[in-house]
Amino acid sequence: MLCRTSAKGYAKCAEALSQITPGQPKNKKTPVLVLVGENDIVATPTAAQEMATARGGKLVVLRDAAHIPIIEKSDEILGEMMRFLAKNFNQTVRMETGV
Repeated sequence: MLCRTSAKGYAKCAEALSQITPGQPKNKKTPVLVLVGENDIVATPTAAQEMATARGGKLVVLRDAAHIPIIEKSDEILGEMMRFLAKNFNQTVRMETGV
């Protein structure tokens, strides 16, 4: 997707995104999980920490991952999400993989 985006288009998108400030969740009791790649230079671990702190959430920094950790570290992300859901929503979470 990025490879098909013009430099001008990417710059405009980055400019628009820079104006966004994360809001507070409507229900402050809702648990928040923030996942970020340790090598992400766009959505940095520092920014992710600020977001997690502002929302009273949990931060997970994924080692050896950059801006698209859902592709780079999908199994690790799935594991983090399953543990988070099980802990915060008192659910028994079962994961099945085709691997």
